[in-house]
Amino acid sequence: MAKDNGRGAPGEETDSFAAGDRTVHCVVTLKEPKADTQMMFTWWAVDAEGRKNEKIKDISYSTKPRENIIHGHLSYPQDWPIGKYKVQVFVNGDLDKTVHYNID
Repeated sequence: MAKDNGRGAPGEETDSFAAGDRTVHCVVTLKEPKADTQMMFTWWAVDAEGRKNEKIKDISYSTKPRENIIHGHLSYPQDWPIGKYKVQVFVNGDLDKTVHYNID
């Protein structure tokens, strides 16, 4: 997980964001980069100001040749609700990793 660098790309690594961090990034490194690898980032509010286990959004991406670093990002137009969140990373339809993070 990473904060936004102010130019729409991942910056400082973290697992805790401020409510005013409008964009959060999930950075993935693929072990075997191949063109057309199907990536899916599924974003969830786990327990955030009354939202419990609520899906926020799915974001899909298909990799380019030799692309091994992928980042999914999610933006919110106002301050994020305080609480616990997670993002699930799917590779070619299989759950590869779940990453938990907080908005403080």
